[in-house]
Amino acid sequence: CSSPTGTLGFALGFLELHEQLSDLALDPEAIVHASTSGGTHAGLLVGRALTDRRVRIIGIDAAAMYTDVPAELAALAAAAGERIGLDHVGDDVEVRFDQLGDGYAIANEATRRAIRLFARTEAIICDPIYSGKGAAGLIDLIERRELRGPVVFWHTGGYHALFDPQVSAGLLDS
Repeated sequence: CSSPTGTLGFALGFLELHEQLSDLALDPEAIVHASTSGGTHAGLLVGRALTDRRVRIIGIDAAAMYTDVPAELAALAAAAGERIGLDHVGDDVEVRFDQLGDGYAIANEATRRAIRLFARTEAIICDPIYSGKGAAGLIDLIERRELRGPVVFWHTGGYHALFDPQVSAGLLDS
C-alpha cells in the first residue's frame, strides 16, 4: 500500500470515515494509527485534504524504515495527491517514535499491556508487531494528556502474527 496508488485506497477510507463521523456529528481530535512504510499515514493525509475536517493524524512508528520518516510520508502523500489533481496535501506529518522499543516485531511491556487492554475491554485484537504498538502509542498519548478525545484508532490489521506461537506466547497472560 505504500505506493501512490495504494495510498489512494486509504484516502478513500478516510472519506468513508469522514461521512460516518458527519452522520454521527462527531469531531475527533485525532486519528491514531500504527505506521511502518507510510501508506496509511499518507492516505489519511490525502483524504483529509479532500475534506474540510481538521483532525490530527498521528502515526505511531513501529519500524523506523526511513532516515527521515516525516519527509518520506509527506512525499508519498504528495505523489498520491498529484494523481488526483491535488496541489497541496499538507506537510503536518506527525509521527511518534516512542513505542518502537527495541525495533520492528519486538514487543515491549507497553505493547503487551495495550494488547491485553484492547482485547479485554473492547474485543479489539491487536498484534505485538504492528497494531499493538499503535495501541500502546494511543494509550501513552492519553495518559500524558496529549489527547483528550474523542479519538479514532485506525486499526489496519496485523492479527496474523497471533497465529505464530513464538509471537503470541504469554501475550494475554496476567
